[in-house]
Amino acid sequence: MGISDELARFVCDTTYEDLPRHIIEVQKQSVLDGIAITLGAGTLGDGCKDFVDFATEMSASGEEQATVIGFGRKLPMLWAAFANASMAHSLDFGDTYSVGTIHSNSSTLPAALAVAEYLGGISGKELLTALVVGSEVACRLSKAASPSEFTSHGFYMPPVFTSFAATAAAGKLLGLSVDEMLSAFSFNLSQFTCSAELTQNPDTVLRS
Repeated sequence: MGISDELARFVCDTTYEDLPRHIIEVQKQSVLDGIAITLGAGTLGDGCKDFVDFATEMSASGEEQATVIGFGRKLPMLWAAFANASMAHSLDFGDTYSVGTIHSNSSTLPAALAVAEYLGGISGKELLTALVVGSEVACRLSKAASPSEFTSHGFYMPPVFTSFAATAAAGKLLGLSVDEMLSAFSFNLSQFTCSAELTQNPDTVLRS
């Protein structure tokens, strides 16, 4: 079993009962923090309204599947997540994992909320579990990287690693299998970083 398999299995197999109580409480605080930042950014964040308007325009006539926080409107799930994520990090007050220099919930929370609302019937425990495993994925990945080395090459760490967190949280809520979660991670890697891995894997369906 490789590292990617272990990571996917961790996401799929972790249950609410596996989570330490103090981690659950911290995650609850992160949810409140994330929603407060998003609400504030909708009125204070430079450019946030433009992102929301763009998401609304791009999803014209689409189904109203998930809420854009603070704007009194619903958009298709993907565009609602996009709009909320544009606000979640803009004021730079999000929870911070200082070792990896990331804000683990800035992408994870908007994605998870949109998926949960779209699916319906998601319990608080299920949402918290998805958020915790997503944040853990981002923190572990960022810890494995060197922040100074990463930034010296022109990369901004938070969205790179939290994109995998958002993928993990959404996949958890969707009930993906380990193999499906691996594929989701692979799609994210290809989309976010345009990794050359797709040229080395004869089984991939992705091509540039």
